[in-house]
Amino acid sequence: MKQAIILASTLLALSASAQAANLTGKWSGKGAAVDHQGKTFACESVVLTINHTANALSVGSEFVCDGQTFAFPGNAEIRGGDLFDKGVKSGTISANALTLTVKEKGFVLLTNASFTDAAMNLRAVVSNAANPGTPVLKFESALKR
Repeated sequence: MKQAIILASTLLALSASAQAANLTGKWSGKGAAVDHQGKTFACESVVLTINHTANALSVGSEFVCDGQTFAFPGNAEIRGGDLFDKGVKSGTISANALTLTVKEKGFVLLTNASFTDAAMNLRAVVSNAANPGTPVLKFESALKR
């Protein structure tokens, strides 16, 4: 469940990054996650199919982590330099970076991404909403178009 939550937050962050760069296309790469006990596991395949317009972004994704497959859709609204998840301001975006915070099902998801037109580096941290300073899961991925 924790893996699914962090992967969903990553998708939202990717969705949000569309304003600053043309992210339309298929992105792929690998990643890794570390749980609260320090156990590291591999995400041997991360594939995102992104379609973006001036005000919105749609993301289809598939993550294969430690032999388990997770697929998620994601959508974000872009208004200027602000990001919105379900109508609520949840982050910011610039020409080459974004920050997105999403609260969902008792967890706080903080995602940071830096990107160019051809590459994206993602970092996400999941914390329990009752104890937001203590990470439950950390995730990193590098993607290329």
